[in-house]
Amino acid sequence: MNIGVGEALLIALCGFVTVFLLLLFLILVIRVVSSVVMTIESKGKAPARAAAPAPGCSPRRSGRKRGSTLQAVGRQAAAHRRR
Repeated sequence: MNIGVGEALLIALCGFVTVFLLLLFLILVIRVVSSVVMTIESKGKAPARAAAPAPGCSPRRSGRKRGSTLQAVGRQAAAHRRR
């Protein structure tokens, strides 16, 4: 069974149209599901409170001030020169 160039182009065009229609349908489904989820979440949402700091992120740890890595390297270099 041989098909001509015109028929081959028509088959390819139908394939592309089918793929793009399926992608369009997928985008539509994602948007609808997203809007439904957002509606459900907004109905049960309580006012947001200020979040507590994560454990271990206090300004002072083990009596030592927090500083940049560059400052720590500078202190180590100064201590090394004093030896």
